[in-house]
Amino acid sequence: MTDNQIFEVSSALTPWEPRNVRVSAPKSKNNDKGFIEWKVNPTYAGAALMVKDMMILKIISDAQWRFPVYFAVTVPASNRLGLEEFIEMEGLVYRLRPYSIDNRNPINETRMWTNLMTGFGSEIWEKDIEAKEWKKLEDEIWSKEYQPGYLFRNLGREDVYYFPSTNIRLLQNLRSAYMQLAAYHYMAFKDHENIDKEKSEIHRKKALEVLTKMQDNIPKKNNPL
Repeated sequence: MTDNQIFEVSSALTPWEPRNVRVSAPKSKNNDKGFIEWKVNPTYAGAALMVKDMMILKIISDAQWRFPVYFAVTVPASNRLGLEEFIEMEGLVYRLRPYSIDNRNPINETRMWTNLMTGFGSEIWEKDIEAKEWKKLEDEIWSKEYQPGYLFRNLGREDVYYFPSTNIRLLQNLRSAYMQLAAYHYMAFKDHENIDKEKSEIHRKKALEVLTKMQDNIPKKNNPL
């Protein structure tokens, strides 16, 4: 869509019928066409796009792949404007990519591993940390630069209460990310089982490592499945 087309929709409430939207994209080994294209259906009364959906189109158009576009995992598929073919999971976010994603493994394994297999888990947060201890941990935890990974604060402490309707439900998003990463390696294990025993064993061990880390960082005793 051009800026003029988006302006017409947003300012004059131009009726929207199901149509294919094409956005230019850099050519690569994953996309030799130089664009991505997907079908966008009306999201308001079967006749128009809602403002939030028009904003998605505007953001994608303005970013021009110079800046990453993300959806939080808490955003349901129905609010992602039909972009499922082009988004991959990186942990607690989905990133829009300028090419089609393998729907069998719609995750970025490298980014998922970096974000989820962090060392800041129950061994640090299961007990109170006194103020004087922060000085020792500052260089390890805090940084002025971007640092990947998540902090699993207090999830190993039995004296912290978690509201089932909010905290526990949100924690399932983290568990879901771990499970998808584990499933990725399990599927790779099965794919190579009768072809490359060494590679198959690597993926088997990684799948188990992911599940172990999930239990370490989000203990089942405090945060039931």
